[in-house]
Order: sequence, then structure tokens, then C-alpha cells
Amino acid sequence: MNREELRAEFIKCDADGDGQLNEEELHNLLVAIGARVGMDDQAIMRALIRFDLDLSGKVDFKEFVAVSALLGL
Repeated sequence: MNREELRAEFIKCDADGDGQLNEEELHNLLVAIGARVGMDDQAIMRALIRFDLDLSGKVDFKEFVAVSALLGL
């Protein structure tokens, strides 16, 4: 998936439109891009922690792209 496709999915999953994903929105994004297969709620929380580079409790697009590249998404 290229950066533009990731951005489109990110925007679709950003339900409140704040430019950041909370745990539920991140879960929806991971499902949308096919990365959530076999992940339970604890795995989603670990993903949130991994993606949340600035420790804000949410994941912005820049953080998502940085970590998704490392994870091969």
C-alpha cells in the first residue's frame, strides 16, 4: 500500500476528524489495511503504544507512516 492509499484509509478511519487515531480508530485502520488479522485487543493496545511516538495517547498520520514502514505495512 502506498502513502496516498494509507492516507486515504487513515482519513476514513479518523471518525472524529481530529487528524489522530484513538485505539478504536487505529483498530479500524489496521482492519482496513489487512494488518489486524489475528490481533486481539491487547495486541491493538501494544500497536497503539508502538505507533504513538509522542506519547499523546493517539496516533497521527506522520507517526503511523513512520512505524508502518518499520513493520512492513
